Amino acid sequence: MSDPKTLTIYRWKYEIGSTIIDVIIRNENELFISGPGQPLLQLIPNKPRIFHTKEFADFTFEFVIEDGKVTKMKQKDPSGEYEIMRK
Repeated sequence: MSDPKTLTIYRWKYEIGSTIIDVIIRNENELFISGPGQPLLQLIPNKPRIFHTKEFADFTFEFVIEDGKVTKMKQKDPSGEYEIMRK
């Protein structure tokens, strides 16, 4: 799940409202999420396409793939589920 080739399909800009979220790769096999004014958070593989963070154990991020490409990311946390569309 940390294969650089696999992680590359998740690396993109995503948008929720007017907020842009970046998903980036560091050290070839580590996926991170970054939002404006927020710290860089490492996404840790949990299941195929589903990640969590050390900082927020009750948050999950799921990448949705349709027709072979990522179309959105779903964030699930105690307050609900949010769809963050690929830009």
